[in-house]
Parts: sequence; C-alpha cells; structure tokens
Amino acid sequence: MSQSFHKKHLILLVDDEEINRILLTSIIDDRGDCEILCAKNGAEAIDLSKRFQPDLIILDILMPVMTGFEVMEILKQNPCTNEIPVIFISALSETNHEAHAFQLGACDYIHKPFHSDIVQARIGLQLKLIEQRLLLDELVHIDPLTAIANRRKFTQDFKIQWLKCLDEEQPLTVAMIDIDCFKLHNDSFGHTSGDKVLKQVASTLANTINSISSNKDHLVARYGGEEFILLMPGTKASDVETIIESCRLEIEKLDVRIQATQEQAQCINNNTLTISLGGVTCKPSKKLSPNWLLNAADALLYDAKKSGKNQVHYRNELLEEVSYLDA
Repeated sequence: MSQSFHKKHLILLVDDEEINRILLTSIIDDRGDCEILCAKNGAEAIDLSKRFQPDLIILDILMPVMTGFEVMEILKQNPCTNEIPVIFISALSETNHEAHAFQLGACDYIHKPFHSDIVQARIGLQLKLIEQRLLLDELVHIDPLTAIANRRKFTQDFKIQWLKCLDEEQPLTVAMIDIDCFKLHNDSFGHTSGDKVLKQVASTLANTINSISSNKDHLVARYGGEEFILLMPGTKASDVETIIESCRLEIEKLDVRIQATQEQAQCINNNTLTISLGGVTCKPSKKLSPNWLLNAADALLYDAKKSGKNQVHYRNELLEEVSYLDA
C-alpha cells in the first residue's frame, strides 16, 4: 500500500532516432535514481505506458506513423495513463507547436538540440514535483487510524482497474470484509480497544496479502467503520480463494478475546474476534457495471454473516459457481 519515496523513478523515453535515445539514456543514467524504458514509436509508447505506468514520459513530437501530439491525446483518454507527466522534446521551435504541447497537458517542452544540463535540471524538477504529489496523494488516500488505503483510494483504483481489465480481458475480484460482532467488542472493552483491533485487522490483512501476492495492483482498504475491502485485478480464482481464506484464518489466529454473556456468545466463535468475507471474480465487460461487482460481493458478505459468521462466501462468475469456506 504506501508509496516509497526512495524507490527509483521509472522514465519512458520515446524517440524514433536511436542516437537520441542513447544520448537521453546517458544523461538520465547520470542521476543514479532512475530506471529507463525506451520506445521507438508511438504505438510502443502507448503499450509501455499502459503496462508499466512510468513516473515520467519524455516524448518526441516528429515521429513516423504517429506524432507525439497524437500519442499524448491517446494517453490523456485512458484513466491508467492520463495523469503521467509528459515532457515534449522536439526540433520544432515555432511557438505554436510549443503552445499546442502545453494545451494538450505537457508539463514541459525541451528544444533540440538539447543540452545535458538543461535536460537534467528539467527532469529533476519534474521528479521533485512527482514526489510532492505522491506525498499529498498519501495524505488524501490513507486512512489515518489504520494507515492503509481509504475508501477514496479504493474507489479511484477500482475505476482504473475495471477499465484496465476490460481492455486486457483480465479477471477482476472484489472481496468485502466485515469484523464479526465488532460492536460487542466495543461494548465490552471500549472504543480505544476497538481502534486497536481495527489497526490489528488492517495490518494483518495487508501483511497476509503482501506475503502471498506479488501483484503490485492488489489493494486492501478500509471501506468504513469495521468494513474492509480487497481489490485483486488479474488474479486467477484459485489464488483468490487462497488469499481470502488466508485472511480469515490469520485474523482468527490473532486470538482477540471478547467478553460476552451466554446470549451474546452465540454471535461469536469461542469468544474470539473473527471476520466474514464475500468475494466475487468477474471479467469486466460493457454489459456489466462496476457497481454490479460491488453489490454482488456485498450480497455474499451478507450471506456469510447470516450463515454463522467467520466464513468466506466466494463466487467465481467466470464459472458461475459459489464456494463456502468456514472454520
């Protein structure tokens, strides 16, 4: 979940001239804090941008088949790439070309022949701005209590991943999670203890997913109150089942105790705090809406709670089958 500001920046260089790609690579390599991808035409640039989502794109304008301006227009239409900053680099010196570049959303414009110190300075400025934006993004998209992603971050990523999976014909999974009998825990031990439990659950969910999955697009977020949500794009159903059942088991292992009367105890698994999960995997299509997936996962969560709690109810929409996993 949280971004690291010490990782290397990924820069995509797009130029049809090999000598320019070599020169720019050499200049950027001198910084020591960047990794570089190269594309020799617009089609490659668009493909690499969608697949790797670089931190910065340096884009030539005059290229065969597709100009840099046309590439920029396509990038801006895709929610996966529309916020990637772009520096145009070109031999075109007329002010109308430069103005058009900024109208399309460019963050800078470097004239050819370029000088290494100018390129270094302008790239350095953009990378500093990127780090500042990431820091602000962290503040806006992190839940202050649990330090994992918040609902706003989930909503943003969900929209992006839905469109990405639609474009790439990949499966997308959402799993809703609710802490069983959380109100009872608050009533027994108070809200301070309840906040501690929320932090424990959030940390355990995040650590469990990170230990099983290497998919950087997987996300766990606090959805509200004692509800959490998992977003898992491009993950096959068998792996999804492993992840969500592992989440249930790891929370149970926390062994958070609840004091309860005999009447209340029927709500609880051996006086131990547990979670219920409802998950759905589907392949996004134009016939489905993103809200359908959220509602389907929520309905299965409701079923898991109604069936006794501490359960996973999961449906693989690709096979139209439902799995019930419980303690």
